[in-house]
Amino acid sequence: MRAARFRLRVRWCGLCLPCLLLTARSVGAVAADGYYDPAFGVAGANVFDVAPGTHHSFATRVHPLPDGTLLLGGTCRYTVDQYTYCLAWIEADGKDLNHNYGVGGAGRIVLSALAGFPNASLLMYDMAATADGRIVLVGSTVANDSCVIAIVRKDGSDLDRSTGGGKGWASFTFSATFGTAYAVAVQPDGKMVVAGAGYSLNNNNFDMAAARWLPDLSGLDPGFNGGGGQTVAFELGGASDDYAYALALQADGRIVLAGTAAPKGGSDQEAAFARLLASGLPDNSINSPGAGFGPLHDGRAHYDFGEALARAVLIEPSGSILFGGQAGGQALLGRLAADGSALSNGFNLGNAQIFDLSAPGPSYLSTLARQPDTRILAAGYARNAWGAVRLIADGTFDADFGVAGLSIGAFNAQEVSANDIGVAVGSGGIIIAGASKDAVTFDENFGVAKLQLDEIFPGNFE
Repeated sequence: MRAARFRLRVRWCGLCLPCLLLTARSVGAVAADGYYDPAFGVAGANVFDVAPGTHHSFATRVHPLPDGTLLLGGTCRYTVDQYTYCLAWIEADGKDLNHNYGVGGAGRIVLSALAGFPNASLLMYDMAATADGRIVLVGSTVANDSCVIAIVRKDGSDLDRSTGGGKGWASFTFSATFGTAYAVAVQPDGKMVVAGAGYSLNNNNFDMAAARWLPDLSGLDPGFNGGGGQTVAFELGGASDDYAYALALQADGRIVLAGTAAPKGGSDQEAAFARLLASGLPDNSINSPGAGFGPLHDGRAHYDFGEALARAVLIEPSGSILFGGQAGGQALLGRLAADGSALSNGFNLGNAQIFDLSAPGPSYLSTLARQPDTRILAAGYARNAWGAVRLIADGTFDADFGVAGLSIGAFNAQEVSANDIGVAVGSGGIIIAGASKDAVTFDENFGVAKLQLDEIFPGNFE
């Protein structure tokens, strides 16, 4: 399906990136949404070495805790070319690790150091919290041949050894061969839905995939497609490699997958979406008589924005589906109707927003959040910097945020690594998480920044 396109280019008045960052830091002393909170960290940001001695750690997710402190999750190198999952707890003011957490109160945890954890090189792609505060982590081996789900205790002192048969983790694939896990979400009943891609021997390509784990990691849920995973094939051009990079749970238990479908041997990949019933079956007109998801009610939808993929998805209270990602070398942000049949007319006049986060160069969005006042936040990579954007509910840029709705920055005077950037609303502001990279040594460390948010809302975060 070819969708209408709308492109916005922000020229930043000819300022180079360092100049723009300097401007943002100096203006941050004035209360304004989208600028650094000067009371946080060092002039609004800070960097933490989570894996001392290896000099490579990059955060991709952030989760504000009820006490105002912050949990950052990502990947750390623990030996030469070997990576593993890691977490860091940050004080609410961003000035130090929170030493109430982690092994021995270190304020951090590197899972390769825990007894029995896999010594295969792993990349963490997503994390979620259970109702009682434990942390669920998912990712895959660097070789993409297997996936690992792990549960860490609330205090970060160890894996939750009451799960996974005493291990606190489990490995799996979405197919008989291999696959990759990119996203996780925890249901109200404690079951964990994981999404990614599995390799199909029948078609010799990847298909979107999802599976659901029992709360104790004793196995896959027998109530989800008979205890197995579910795959979704788009078959663009007769065959395509299809990946789910994000997932969201609806209130009725349905599961929305978001990612990409790329014709085998072709170049025009499309943003792709699928919806599964709570039973794990496709949400199509056969399994949902008289309904179904997507323009053809077959459980699938795909939209051509030009070399596009969706990296993030969020369900709005109305049921509409927000998504963020990239289109070509630009950031992509849009909204689907609740049934996936079309782009929402209530968002940017029925068009997706495709725009530069910074001066023309590689930009993409990797995470989404919503303020309680319905404004939409997205964050991602912006040409050696992090970038954030805020839209009002109708899909137009919020002029009260940053510069014309956009904000870019760094965690210190160095570059930002081109990895996923996390965003969350909480701790009295907007939290950005990512990785700072030394331009000479290429060392990477967890980076966190806090942007000002003038309005104070009830509750915690969404």
